[in-house]
Amino acid sequence: MITRNPHVEEDDEYSTPRLTLKSGSYYNFQDIESGWTVNPRVYGDRQTRLFTYWTIFEGGLEVHAETVQWGGEVYSKNVGKHPHTKTQMGSGAFPFYIFANTGFMKYMRILDNTMELRFPQNVVAYSEEYDCYRTQYVGDYIEEPEFHFGGPGRNPLCP
Repeated sequence: MITRNPHVEEDDEYSTPRLTLKSGSYYNFQDIESGWTVNPRVYGDRQTRLFTYWTIFEGGLEVHAETVQWGGEVYSKNVGKHPHTKTQMGSGAFPFYIFANTGFMKYMRILDNTMELRFPQNVVAYSEEYDCYRTQYVGDYIEEPEFHFGGPGRNPLCP
């Protein structure tokens, strides 16, 4: 994961690239998240910081994850509205893996139940607001899988 310092427009917004491990059902899950964040409400400034977050329910933490997620998130009350937030994801550029110009994660592996490191399988690159933020997974024809993500937020395609 590369560290960037994305622009965050308002004090109640944040931008974060992270790795998330989840176990459990959609509404009743445990997770562990770690990554970088720019979160003025929590830290009082717009500097990038390392964070870790977890949930633990009855019985303690499970020893396995059923889902692994890589990527970024922007929170704003103006996501999905007009005008859209100018809060950036990654470097603020749309991903284009040849130039590594945005947020990205490389050397992605999953430690499976046989205790072997494996490439991720059944990967889906997804963006809720494609004109504002984009994702790109590159796993074919390269030695190491890579996940790229980013975007400027408000732009001519995302008013």
